[in-house]
Amino acid sequence: MRQTKREEKHRHHFTPVLYLKNFTDAQGVLLAVRRSDGRRFPTAPKGIGFERDLYWPDNLEEGEDPNVYEDQFAEFEGKAAPVIEQVIATRQMPTDEEQLSLLFNFIAFQFVRTPSMRRVIAAPREHAARIIIDLLESSKELYESHMRRAGYDLEEHPFERLGRGRYEPRLTTLVRTRIRLTIHCPVPRKSCESASWCTRRATGSCSRGWIVASGRRQW
Repeated sequence: MRQTKREEKHRHHFTPVLYLKNFTDAQGVLLAVRRSDGRRFPTAPKGIGFERDLYWPDNLEEGEDPNVYEDQFAEFEGKAAPVIEQVIATRQMPTDEEQLSLLFNFIAFQFVRTPSMRRVIAAPREHAARIIIDLLESSKELYESHMRRAGYDLEEHPFERLGRGRYEPRLTTLVRTRIRLTIHCPVPRKSCESASWCTRRATGSCSRGWIVASGRRQW
């Protein structure tokens, strides 16, 4: 069982508490509205704008910090907080370049750190992974070629045990570098009229009909 010396954080706010505090009354209470049914209810800033384990890294290994992303968010928010407070107090944008940069980064960060944006980012990558899985399931030769290239023992992981329709790709958050799947194109580079196009693009299909599912096509 993985042990951690630090307390693990599970309530991950995608709307920072420091921002929500600016909408509270004199008692520090925030009036919230539930989108599903329109019900209004009082709450503290810590009680809304979060999702459990939203930034929790997947596949943690011994010694890796589960709070790594949440701590980075907290550090950045701590730097941005005085700038936001100054804007509220003065009703003016910062004139200092560093403060202005912090404010703009805070706004941009808010756009991309939400659960809905994570789903938007995940959708095309998961779709590409499904294409790769379908291709590997449909061809024993292609499957064995990729497994050898990845260093797997085919006796231990034969094509017959692949399990059709059992795999569902999911975008994960890793502390370590992600391993990216790449489709190796069977069309010789010199005879392909789309060669210059597909080495610059991440996804799409070439004029020969070969699917470019992940990363760059390689010969």
